Amino acid sequence: MGLGRSEPDPVRQEHCSKPRLGGGPPVAALGAEGHLGVGGQKKGRNRKSEIPNKSQNGVCPVLQAEGLRQALEEMRTLYDRNQADVSEAKSGRTDLIFLIRFRHCCLLRNQRCILAYLYDRLLRIRALRWEYGSVLPNTIQFHMSAEEVEWFSRYKKSLATYMRSVGGEEGLDLTQDIKPPKSLYIEVRCLRDYGEFEIDDGTTILLKKNSQHFLPRWKCEQLIRQGVLEHILS
Repeated sequence: MGLGRSEPDPVRQEHCSKPRLGGGPPVAALGAEGHLGVGGQKKGRNRKSEIPNKSQNGVCPVLQAEGLRQALEEMRTLYDRNQADVSEAKSGRTDLIFLIRFRHCCLLRNQRCILAYLYDRLLRIRALRWEYGSVLPNTIQFHMSAEEVEWFSRYKKSLATYMRSVGGEEGLDLTQDIKPPKSLYIEVRCLRDYGEFEIDDGTTILLKKNSQHFLPRWKCEQLIRQGVLEHILS
């Protein structure tokens, strides 16, 4: 009996073009902010050679937990239906073989898209350590899941351990001077009240909103990334 004569399968009809997240958008749209999906996975691999990877303007998009939940629930549904049809196919229903393979392809595609989405988020979160330092602003942490916050904590500890192991007794801060500086001192403007700030020679200065200072570049980079200081370009 041909496949066309078998009873229509709602899952097959729903997935005739692209696997979808329940009744929502295709799985490839999971990370619309980062253009994820199959193409996003390739993009993540290309960026793998860049250390550190740069997040897009220091932003980590909100985790699409509901989309992930729907995708995983759909995968469970597809798997359960395949398990039932495999038993019938073994009993002689060879017309189900194509449908089983089709559902299996949908499962694999969902898996690839989910992994690409999560991997891209890890690359962004890793880049945030280099842009903001070991403490992330609350506005960014709010977009991260508990597991991602824990992963960031483990990553920054590993990075700190490595930096202490190189560069002699004092270690080497690899997050400084990521780009070769044109000058050792720069003029900066304080964007908000920060408090006392100590520089190399032991001098303590008070960083108040709208105050301007001429400071060592490497001492300012973290504060510039955190939005405390602004580099004044002449």
